[in-house]
Amino acid sequence: MSRTYGRRTILKAGAGGGFALATAAGGGSLLAACGSAAAGTGPTTSSPGPSGVTDHRPARRGGAVTIGTWSEVNGLSPPTARWDATGYLYGNALFDTLVQIGADGRPHPYLAKSFSPSPDHSVWTFELRPGVEFHNGEACDAAAVVNSLEAVRSGLVTSATLKSVEKIQAVGAMTVRITLSQPWTAFPSYLAGQIGYICAPAMLRSQDEGALHPIGTGPFLFEQWVPNTELSTRANPRYWQPGYPYLDALYFKPIPDNAEREDALVSGTIDLMHCQAPQNIKPFFGNGRFQVILGEPAPRAEPDVDFIMLNLDSPPLDDLLVRQALARATNRTVLRETYGQGLTEIISGPFVPGEIWYAASGYPGFDPKGARRLVEEYRKKTGSAPAVKLSTIAGGDYAEVVQILQQQWENVGVRTSVVQQDFTAFLTDAVVGTYQACTFEQFGATDPDQNYIWWSTDTYAKVGSVSLNMARNRDRRIQRALNTGRESTDIQERVQAYQDVSRYLAEDLPYLWLGKTYWAAVAAADVVGVTGQILPGGVKSIGFDNGAFLVHELALTN
Repeated sequence: MSRTYGRRTILKAGAGGGFALATAAGGGSLLAACGSAAAGTGPTTSSPGPSGVTDHRPARRGGAVTIGTWSEVNGLSPPTARWDATGYLYGNALFDTLVQIGADGRPHPYLAKSFSPSPDHSVWTFELRPGVEFHNGEACDAAAVVNSLEAVRSGLVTSATLKSVEKIQAVGAMTVRITLSQPWTAFPSYLAGQIGYICAPAMLRSQDEGALHPIGTGPFLFEQWVPNTELSTRANPRYWQPGYPYLDALYFKPIPDNAEREDALVSGTIDLMHCQAPQNIKPFFGNGRFQVILGEPAPRAEPDVDFIMLNLDSPPLDDLLVRQALARATNRTVLRETYGQGLTEIISGPFVPGEIWYAASGYPGFDPKGARRLVEEYRKKTGSAPAVKLSTIAGGDYAEVVQILQQQWENVGVRTSVVQQDFTAFLTDAVVGTYQACTFEQFGATDPDQNYIWWSTDTYAKVGSVSLNMARNRDRRIQRALNTGRESTDIQERVQAYQDVSRYLAEDLPYLWLGKTYWAAVAAADVVGVTGQILPGGVKSIGFDNGAFLVHELALTN
């Protein structure tokens, strides 16, 4: 799809009388965990991908790289901005997070030197790295970190994620203690996302709260931002990780149109693009001029997935018969071979094989005869055939998908109309519930607890009110499983809880699962450092995950 939703997308849109909508920006699968190789070793080319790039030439110092991003953000301040994959790339250049995620899927210290929980995991203590400075020379000490986290805690776009945070304290010059209202096992993973980027006190005191003049501890210094044109940065000479960055400058050019971004890469206008449109990625396979780096989540992480979200408070989708009919009418193999170019992976739940959270969910398979029987049963019960409006973003990548779904659903007797909307209207309708069915992409996370707010009955609201539980599913079994997943310190209990969530979603059918989102970074052959970073503690990072990656190791080869 042309937009990514969920924790990474914040909508501030007037509707009706002009209220503000804000979805939470929590810990992030999009913040691909980042780290560094041992000082002086330098990055090498990424692991061989479909392009066949296999050499491992050493990086050289200097030069510049331009990244073509798939979107633009509305600001550069983590507490207030609407960030998607592009925002996380910007954030990785200008800021650092307290925590990062390793290839093992676990949170590891980053700006924090260490972190530890109380026995019941309701209090977390973070020890900070000494000697780290913000770009303006201010010390990144406990007082500064508390200031930054309090800004996030009260921020319109981030506060919902931190409702369980009761107190944030500096209990020493370099020690921060965070007290929660409940045990929260996965809490550090949230600090690897948007809420974990640490901003300088001077930045947050500024008139625009840093939205236009960011000051972080990151590998690159802010130079200029011309929205929808370019973000310019230059190397931070006092970066806390010795030897980095390699580049003298890093530029970001937002190019929302996939074909235009592809052309810019081929022409050399940009050196790297990130993309999730299979039709624009596939042409680079086997082309020795480029390397294709495919996004793969860690075993304990969760990928972005594509699905159709159904509004369970909107007739006829409030009837399970109709939802079951739509699930059985949807031929995901056809979608994989058309929109997915034969590349995408069909899914049957929010987790995929290879993750510890995955188990067969019992999600209905393609069964058009069974779908027709369900439609007929609904018609006999109500006196009319079901009619569904399927919404998507005008000009988005899902135009082909909704056309195929319309035909498949009508083939089993469900009258289906397609509605195309601009992005703001589309997401407003999703949050306030004035939709029936819509294309969606979501749920990428470094820990499934980060999807608590989307699946919880606690975040449900009736149609017409803001509901982070946008499908409006009120299954108490899911809530009990979510509570277990959040509070338990036993990994097997957590695994069972999220496998139960997947199974209950397959029974309730608030989502019609389509496929795993096909993220790729496509780069010129001489660009290195997109994957394979080593975190300060020596653990390999998660690398390129769900559209973002660390940028301080980006370099050009000799």
